[in-house]
Amino acid sequence: MRFETEEVLDEIRGEVERAERAWRRALGEWHEEGRAAVEAREPDVALLAGVLEGLRRGALVPV
Repeated sequence: MRFETEEVLDEIRGEVERAERAWRRALGEWHEEGRAAVEAREPDVALLAGVLEGLRRGALVPV
C-alpha cells in the first residue's frame, strides 16, 4: 500500500511540475506580447501633458 501511495504521489508531483513549467512558459509569452503591444502604441500626449502639469503644480489629482 505504501509503495502504491508513493507511486501515485510521484505521478502527481510530476504533473504539478509539468503544469508549472507550462504556466511559466505561457506567462513569459504573455509578458513578451504585452511588452510589444505597449511599445508599439503611441503615447497619449494629452495624458502625459496632464501628468506633467500636475507634477509642476504638485497636485496628485487629474486636472
